[in-house]
Amino acid sequence: MMSVVSKCIGKIERWPLVFKDIIEDGFRAIHFTPVQESGGSRSHFSISNFNQVSDEFFENPKSLSKE
Repeated sequence: MMSVVSKCIGKIERWPLVFKDIIEDGFRAIHFTPVQESGGSRSHFSISNFNQVSDEFFENPKSLSKE
């Protein structure tokens, strides 16, 4: 299993390239640090909203619906 720090692998549009490299290295599972909106400390594990993926992972977050 490969662990990745979600904030360090770039925008979600780039993730397939990261996955390709991980698969080529022989890993069959990927563990992500949280992708939800961060809390005040901006720590990877300080989550302000468990139900909302952070806008920082998208190139154009304003085009996404927030329902």
